[in-house]
Amino acid sequence: KSTHQALFNNKKVVDMFLVGAGGVGGELIEQIKHQKDYLAKKDIEIRVCALANSDKMLLNENGLNLDNWKEDLDNATQPSDFDVLLSFIKLHHVVNPVFVDCTSSESVSNLYVRALSEGFHVVTPNKKANTREISYYNLLRENARKNQRKFLYDTNVGAGLPVIENLQNLLTAGDEVLRFNG
Repeated sequence: KSTHQALFNNKKVVDMFLVGAGGVGGELIEQIKHQKDYLAKKDIEIRVCALANSDKMLLNENGLNLDNWKEDLDNATQPSDFDVLLSFIKLHHVVNPVFVDCTSSESVSNLYVRALSEGFHVVTPNKKANTREISYYNLLRENARKNQRKFLYDTNVGAGLPVIENLQNLLTAGDEVLRFNG
C-alpha cells in the first residue's frame, strides 16, 4: 500500500487518530473541516480515521464523516481501547498514521512511546509527557528517532500564545536565552 501510494499518488495523505474530542480536539476537527478544500488544492488530505473520548471511539479506515461527528461519537458502541486502535491500523495497512492527543491526560501521554514504536507520529498540546522524568523524555525522543517518526508538541500560555516553537526557532537561529520571565 505504501509503495503504491509513493509511486502513483501525488497526494499526501495523513491518517489521523484523534484522542480527546472536547474543546481543543473539537476545534481541531472543525478546522480540518474548514480547511479541507484549501488542503486539497495543495494535494494534502487529512483523513480522521479514529475519534475517541475517554469512553468511546469511532473507527473508519477511509476517514470518518465529520459532518455529525459529535452525535456519531455520542452514539458509538466501541469502547475506547488503544489495543483495538493498533489492531485497526495493522489490519488496514495504514501508511501514515498520526496519533493526535488533545487531552490533558497522563494516562494517554503514557501511550506515546508505544505509539511511536508501533509506527505512529505523535502530535499533542498535552504537557504531561514533557514534564515527566528526563529518562521518559529521552525515551520518547529515542523511540521517535529509531522508528523514524515525529513527536511534535506545543503548548500555549496566557492568551493562547504559542511558546515552545517560537523559543526553539530563536535558539536554532543562534539566539541565546538569558532569562525567561512570566
